[in-house]
Amino acid sequence: FQIYINNKDSRGNIRYYNVSGEEDKRFKMILYDTDLGYGKYSMNYLEKCISPIPTDWYNPTWSTMYLTKLLQHPEFKNEFASQFAHIMNTALHKDTMLAAVDKFEALYKDELPRSSEGRPAHLKKTYFPMERWLDDVSSLRSYAKLRPKVMWDHLKTSLQLDDTYVLSLAGDSGLVVINDNYPIHLPYSGLYFKNIPLTIKILPDSGYLFSNWKNGDSSEIITIDIKLDSVSFQPKFEKIVMPQLDVEDNGVKTQAELTLKRFTNSDSWLYYLAYSFIAIGSLLLILYFSWTKKV
Repeated sequence: FQIYINNKDSRGNIRYYNVSGEEDKRFKMILYDTDLGYGKYSMNYLEKCISPIPTDWYNPTWSTMYLTKLLQHPEFKNEFASQFAHIMNTALHKDTMLAAVDKFEALYKDELPRSSEGRPAHLKKTYFPMERWLDDVSSLRSYAKLRPKVMWDHLKTSLQLDDTYVLSLAGDSGLVVINDNYPIHLPYSGLYFKNIPLTIKILPDSGYLFSNWKNGDSSEIITIDIKLDSVSFQPKFEKIVMPQLDVEDNGVKTQAELTLKRFTNSDSWLYYLAYSFIAIGSLLLILYFSWTKKV
């Protein structure tokens, strides 16, 4: 996220923690101080984050070392690229970001402008007119529209990846899970990088069972490694049919009638009779031993 929003203050100026007493001693990062984000949409901040040498005062080598070292492993590099791509197809998609800007604009616009009267000294200069605030909101929309294309190019060049392809999953029901992320309702379409494995898991809606893919494959989980410019999949589902009661001319038979019919039409009643004798015998033994123990 910090790389996507170009928050250049997120390398050297970071906060992290671990919890005393927990078995997992690894430090956890905190999303912190993002006010320098959403600036110049074309800046290649990813390149700075994986630089082996300092590029700016806010980009010391100790802050880039971990990501740089991890990206030397092909498995991590593939996972990083595919996860970044998936997030840009979903949470950081242009439409998602624009909807978020609209939501927060509507939430805060009635709070502004506010007078600087009564504010602490260090906040008195933060007052500015509504026109300026609306201009800043407009710049957020511009960033959401312009950043995606540039970010795809930065991922490809900085990580030396192949071109992207379009993954399409057709359907009007069911959900898909890509690389163990949150389920997404079908239909779904997104960009991913060629020659990087991707795991796809299909989840049927309630009342349905997954049958097979359109190509005949019946595996609920498939792994793809695409070299084409586009690929499409379509899952097929079967509705779960509940067993129906027998129906006669005079209406629906009761459960007792159906049970009696099964007994009279087969030898099942012999087994039930035998089990009944066993159960009665067991009960008599329990009563006998309880009685002798009291005596």
